[in-house]
Amino acid sequence: MVRFAESKSGSLAAIANGAYLNSRYDPVEEARKVAASKLGSAHPKTVIILGETLGYLTEAVAAHSPGCRCVQVFYDGDLYERCPVRTVAVWHPAAGLSLDGFFRRVIHELEIEDLTFIEWVPSAKAYPVVAATALNSLRRTIAICNGNVSTTAGFGKRWLRNTVHNYLAVDRISDTLPKADLVVVAASGPSLQNSMKTLLENRSTFFLIALPSSLIALAESGIWPDLLVITDPGYYSGVHLAPASQRSINAAMPYTAVRDTGRYASQIVLLNQGTFLENALLKRSGIPHLQVGQIGTVAGTALLLAGAIGTTVVVTGLDLTHRDMQTHVRPHAFDRLLDCTGKRTLPVQTIKYLRAFGNRLRSDSGGEIGAYNTYAGWFTSAAFPGLSLYRLLPSPVSIDGMKPLDAEAFTILCAARSRPEPWRNGDILPPVKKKKSLLLSILTEARSALQKAEPENPREYTKPTPLSMVYIASAQTLLKALKSADTGVFEEAVAGAIGLIDELADYVDAWPA
Repeated sequence: MVRFAESKSGSLAAIANGAYLNSRYDPVEEARKVAASKLGSAHPKTVIILGETLGYLTEAVAAHSPGCRCVQVFYDGDLYERCPVRTVAVWHPAAGLSLDGFFRRVIHELEIEDLTFIEWVPSAKAYPVVAATALNSLRRTIAICNGNVSTTAGFGKRWLRNTVHNYLAVDRISDTLPKADLVVVAASGPSLQNSMKTLLENRSTFFLIALPSSLIALAESGIWPDLLVITDPGYYSGVHLAPASQRSINAAMPYTAVRDTGRYASQIVLLNQGTFLENALLKRSGIPHLQVGQIGTVAGTALLLAGAIGTTVVVTGLDLTHRDMQTHVRPHAFDRLLDCTGKRTLPVQTIKYLRAFGNRLRSDSGGEIGAYNTYAGWFTSAAFPGLSLYRLLPSPVSIDGMKPLDAEAFTILCAARSRPEPWRNGDILPPVKKKKSLLLSILTEARSALQKAEPENPREYTKPTPLSMVYIASAQTLLKALKSADTGVFEEAVAGAIGLIDELADYVDAWPA
């Protein structure tokens, strides 16, 4: 229950749990000093206020940085109702949206470099549980956004090159997924080893989806997946596919994934992650596909596909942590590669130790944060309505919404179930000559559109339009342009995208008809 009292300056002060949330002397001046202290000489475009009370901090931030977008997070519904100053983006406990969902909605990946947050300390002390939840949720969202930008900067050009190559190379697509009573998703964490015996004993009862990094270990145990999900664009994703040369497999993949997966797969289920080039090609060609969106983790994509196949899903090997120095199930492609990299001054065991521990941080509460924490945050905040989700012999890191399952309970779950029938043969796609013509047409139109491009709202660069080519091809330059509003830097970013389009067009021209 929140009470309100008049301060000595005449402004209202809020009181929660017996403590004043605002100065009992002058709440307006208090907020002004906090804003000045936290922002200093900076004038960010977005400020997130954690623990807003009666709008004083919102007004102080707006006065300090005119035109700034303020995002308000109230820890108590009474404060929200009584606050006379509300911005467009507001969260409170009765808002009907989780904090993760709220922050994903109001924070855009291309805006985080010009974003800051201010935590109102008295509110954090009065509402410690919701305050901790809000801070952790905000950090998770920022980490995911940073990861999206880094991934785009590192792999954007490869996505486009892979899209062109795979579109020309793949000639048969399956347009359906089977249905199954029980679906198992195999990731590559160390705990997968503990599950091998149980999986093998019950193999005839479930549909198995595997991540590429689990394939070598599964094959070594005599377990072959019904479907391999591949989304990573890089070389090492292909290294994991070595066992597929021994036995043909089915694969689900977007065009952006590592090249030449079609050489190994008897059936390919095409995924559309929603990039401009994918959308344009698939819409105009009429090629059958499944819409999945860009998730950022292949395990997340595998879970979405598992939900399209069945309503009971068991995940194994999704550890989100390491076991001593072991970061993956064994055998694993990375172990074989690491064994070749050791030297006298940097032994293999030191490399493995650094991979497991060296690049990790610790939060104030003592818990580990880093890539694992980002993934855990995504799975915790992701919604899989209608699914019964379990984790088989899981690691100590829990995931909300996934019930732990031991070997005996898994065997009971498998009882009286059977694997689905094989898929029908896929559709044969148009001839290469027709594909080349369509690709060149789309690339020419995109080039023309970019020549007329002007600086716009950051959110426009992630929509599936030719403008997104600027972000994909020149992510770092675009970020500089958005922050500095320098038209010269923007023109440099656009020129990078146009140069990549010309490179892709040359690649298409050289492809044998």
